[in-house]
Amino acid sequence: RAAEEARRERERRIREAKAAAVRAQQAALRLPLGEDYRRALAEADAAVLAALDLAPEDALLLLAHARLSEHLHRYPAAEEAYRRAAAADRGAVGAEATAWRAWLLGRQGRPEKELAKEVLDFLPSLRDDAGPWSAVLRALAEYFLLEDPSDLETPLNRLREARSRDPNLTVAWALEARLLFLKGNLAAAESALDRALLLLPREPLFLANRGAMAAVVRRFEDALADAEAALKIDPRCAEALRLRGRIRLLQGEVAAGIADLELALSEAPEDPSIRLDLAEAYLRAEQLDRARRVLSEAAQRSPDANNLHRLQADVAIKLGDIEGALAALREGVLHAKDPDVRRMLYRRLLGISSRGARADFVESFAQALLRENQADPRAFELRAELFAQAEDLDRAEALAREGIRRAPTYTPLHVLLFRIRFSKDDEDQAPLRDELESFLREFASDPDALCYGVQFHLAVTRDLDRARDFALRACKQAPHRGLPWCQLAIVSALAGKPKIAFEHARHAVLIDPGSVAALRLLGDLYLKQKKPQAALETWKQALVANPFAVDVLDRYATISIREGAPQDCVRACTAYLRNRRDNGVRPPVLVSIHLANAYLELNRPQQAQPYAEQALAASPKEPVERRNLARALLGLGRVDDARALLRRIVEDDPTDRKALELLEAIESGRLGPGN
Repeated sequence: RAAEEARRERERRIREAKAAAVRAQQAALRLPLGEDYRRALAEADAAVLAALDLAPEDALLLLAHARLSEHLHRYPAAEEAYRRAAAADRGAVGAEATAWRAWLLGRQGRPEKELAKEVLDFLPSLRDDAGPWSAVLRALAEYFLLEDPSDLETPLNRLREARSRDPNLTVAWALEARLLFLKGNLAAAESALDRALLLLPREPLFLANRGAMAAVVRRFEDALADAEAALKIDPRCAEALRLRGRIRLLQGEVAAGIADLELALSEAPEDPSIRLDLAEAYLRAEQLDRARRVLSEAAQRSPDANNLHRLQADVAIKLGDIEGALAALREGVLHAKDPDVRRMLYRRLLGISSRGARADFVESFAQALLRENQADPRAFELRAELFAQAEDLDRAEALAREGIRRAPTYTPLHVLLFRIRFSKDDEDQAPLRDELESFLREFASDPDALCYGVQFHLAVTRDLDRARDFALRACKQAPHRGLPWCQLAIVSALAGKPKIAFEHARHAVLIDPGSVAALRLLGDLYLKQKKPQAALETWKQALVANPFAVDVLDRYATISIREGAPQDCVRACTAYLRNRRDNGVRPPVLVSIHLANAYLELNRPQQAQPYAEQALAASPKEPVERRNLARALLGLGRVDDARALLRRIVEDDPTDRKALELLEAIESGRLGPGN
C-alpha cells in the first residue's frame, strides 16, 4: 500500500510539473515580442527541466526542452535533448526530434551525408503508429543526399503523401519549401513556408527563410520585413542577421552589411554560408586581407562549400594572381558538390582560360579531366574554345566534332560547333541555318540549346518574338541559372521595356555573380539610366569575374575617361596588359588607344606617345578605334597623322558622321593640339 501511494504521489507531481511547464510555455506565447518574451522562454524552459527531473525519459518534455533551448541559443543542450527524445520514443515524437536535430546540426556545418545516415539509421526502428513520419524522414534523408536537382520529385511526392495524412506537420511544410525553392518554384515555396508559419508563427528561422526567397526575386522590402520580424522574435537569429546583412550589401550599405554578417558569424561560427557571405562583403569593401583570412578559415572548415572557390578566384584576380584564380576554379569544378555550382565555375574557368589564352593551363586541365573520364566532353570544349578565341577555326571545329562523337548529348559542344561554323567564311549559311533549326527542335528542353536559340534569333533571323519565346523557355527550364535571365533582359530591352530588362538583368547577377554577360548588360542598362558610376562599378565586378573580358574593359575605359577618371582607365588597362603580357599574347589595339587618351587627359604626353605609336602600327580597322586614335594623335600634336587616319575612315565609309565631323573640325582649325 505504501508503494502504491508513493507511485500515485509521484505521478501527481509529474502531472503538476507538466501542467506548470505547459502553462509557462503558453504564458510566454501570449506576451508581446521583446525582452519579457525572451525572459518568459527561459522561465518556461526552467519549468520543463523541473518536470524532467521527475520524468527524465519523457519524450514530449525532452522535445519541448530541445525546442526552447534552440530558441535560447543553448545549442549543445538542444542537440542532446533532441537525441534523448529520439532514443526515448520511436514514434511521432522521436521522429520529430530526429528531424529538428538534423536541421540544427546541418546549420552548424555537419556533413550532409552524416545527417542522412543518422536519419536513415532511425527509420528501421520507427513504430507503425508513427503515421506519416516515415515518409517525412525519408524525404529529409533524400534532401541531404541530393546531388541532381532533377531528383526532387521523389522527396516532394513523399511530403505530399505525408501532408495528405496530417496537414499539421510543420516539418513537412518547411522541408517542402526548401525543395520547391531548389526546384525554382519560388511562389509555391513561399506558400509552403506560409503554412509552416501558421503552425509555428514565432519561428524566426522560417521567417528568415521566407525573406531569403523574397530577396532572390529582388523583393527587398518584403525580405527586409521578414528579417526584422525574425530579429524581433530573436535578436540573435543568425539566419535573419545574415539576410539583413546581404540585403544591406545589395543596397550599397556595405559597412552596415558587414556589421550584420560579423554578428551573424559570432552567433553561428560553424555556418559556412555566413562565413562566405562575410568574405564577399570584405571583398566588396576592398578589404582583401580580411577576405583572404575568412576564406582560409572557410576552406579549412568547409572545403566543399558552394561559393568558396568562386570567392577564392575573385580575391586572386583582385591581387593580380590569374594562375591562383584558375587553380581555385579548377578545384571547384572537380570537387564542388552542387552540379549547378560546378557548371558555373566551369563556364567561368572556360572564359578566363580561353580569352586569356592560357594554353598550358587548358591542356593540363583537359588531361586531368580525361584521366577521370576518357569521354569527358569538357576536355574537348576547353581546347576547342581556346583555338576558337585564337581564330584557329579549323582546329577548333575538329576538336568540337571529336568531343561530340564521344559525348553526343553534351549540348555546349554542339553550340560551340555552330558558333565556329557560323564564323567561317567558306560555310554555306542557308543549310547551316536549317541544321541549327533542326538541332533546336531536337534539344527543345535543354537550357544551353535554348540560350543559343535566343542568340541565333537575335543575331541572325532578327526575330524578336522567337527570341523571347526561347528566352522564356530557358528561364522555365533553368530558373537557377543566370544566362537565361540575362538573355530575357536583352530581349526586353530590344522590345523597348527598359524597366523590365533592368529587373531581369539584376536578377541574373543575383543568381550568378560571376556572369560576365549579365554584369556587362546590367552596366549598359545603368548607363542608359544616366547612372555612369553604377555602370562603372558593375563593369568593374565583371572584370573581376573575367579580367580578359575586353568588351567590358572597352566600356569601362571609355566611360572612366568621359566621367573625368582617366586614372581608373589607366589602372584597368595596365592590369589587363600585365596579365596578357605574362602569356606573351598581343593585346587588342583598343587597349593601347585607351591608354594613350587617358594619359593625355592626365597631361602626361610622354607616357601617351608609345601607346599611340603601338596603336598606329597595328593599323586598327574598327571605325571607333580609328576615331579614338585620331584624337590621341591630335593631342600629341600629330595633326597630319590624325587627318590621314580620319580620311581613311571616310574613304571606307563616306557616311561615318563622327569621322566627318572630326575631320571638318580639324580642317577649320576648331580642333588642334591642346584642344
